[in-house]
Amino acid sequence: MTTQQILNELKHLSTVELLKVIEVATKQMLVEINTQPLSKNAPTLKEQLAAAAESLWQDYANDNELRSFSTLDSEEFVHATG
Repeated sequence: MTTQQILNELKHLSTVELLKVIEVATKQMLVEINTQPLSKNAPTLKEQLAAAAESLWQDYANDNELRSFSTLDSEEFVHATG
């Protein structure tokens, strides 16, 4: 089954069924992220993501535009009502 076929089939699921699919898919992704690859020399997805984050650290540390919204981190979050 292709990705497009799966996406088309999701339209026919109830909300509860769709949430179950999302739950199972998320659990599978977490297993993949934390599982060692078949090749002993290949990094895990978790290690690849860590390396990617590390490689971007200097850009983040030296570019004020990338941090412009971090000043809002200390602001209280207000939920919209209605």
